[in-house]
Amino acid sequence: MAQHTTNCVCTGDSYVESQNPNSNYGSQLILQTSELATIIYLKFDIPNIRHKKLISAAVCLYLVDDFSGLRNIGPAPLYAGFDEMALTYNNKPQSGTPSRSYPNPIGANQWTEWRFFDWTNFWERLLSSKGVEFFAETSDVVSFHSRENVNKPYLKIVYEDSPPLQPIASYPSNAYLNLDQEITLSWDYRAEFGGTQKGYQVEWRVQDDAEWTVATAESEESFYIIPAGTLQNGNISWRVKTYNEYNEESPYSEILTFYAIGQPAEPTVYVEPSARPL
Repeated sequence: MAQHTTNCVCTGDSYVESQNPNSNYGSQLILQTSELATIIYLKFDIPNIRHKKLISAAVCLYLVDDFSGLRNIGPAPLYAGFDEMALTYNNKPQSGTPSRSYPNPIGANQWTEWRFFDWTNFWERLLSSKGVEFFAETSDVVSFHSRENVNKPYLKIVYEDSPPLQPIASYPSNAYLNLDQEITLSWDYRAEFGGTQKGYQVEWRVQDDAEWTVATAESEESFYIIPAGTLQNGNISWRVKTYNEYNEESPYSEILTFYAIGQPAEPTVYVEPSARPL
């Protein structure tokens, strides 16, 4: 599948300090973090990729000064959003499990990437809040450019397309059905990473014919009704493929077969004239 990288724009950032619990730093050019409960908060414009196959995610920050390294540092998803111009230590949002590491020393004035490790477990949290906490357990103050500066923070997400899985055609199969009545074809929509069916394409033909009759619809319903009188007598083969909300299509289902039979024509009754008596 095709792999994509999207860089999500930072829509708000600030930091808070426990020593100044009522202060706001939302307009500062520099973001700071240290073990003295100085914590950075960022939020991003994340696209709708909820049902894609997510490969990785990393907070990208431009480091201002040398970082001595070998300190516990990294991001964590937020449980709630925040207002960058109202954020303080006293009203900071709660965060989830952090993805922190002990990197080697990093030189000043360069981009750094801080990846989420087990991030798939709290991806829904990040999508809901759009926010990240960033914290370093170091006595040194670690400084990065804010979005008000030249090198703005961003969130880098790598993902793959995830079309629906092969649907399971379920009914009818090996059945005798009256072609003078409506016939319902049904299937199960399947997707590896969730989501809903947006549409489908159903096809049928008299068995072994070269051409398929095609019916399409934009619908979450996993069935199609063939109108009465559409089919002809014989073995009918049918299959279906589905589409997700990104218009990615599944493979065709397996081909199922049923037998369409019509009501016999009314018999013609011939009456022989009776013989005349002698």
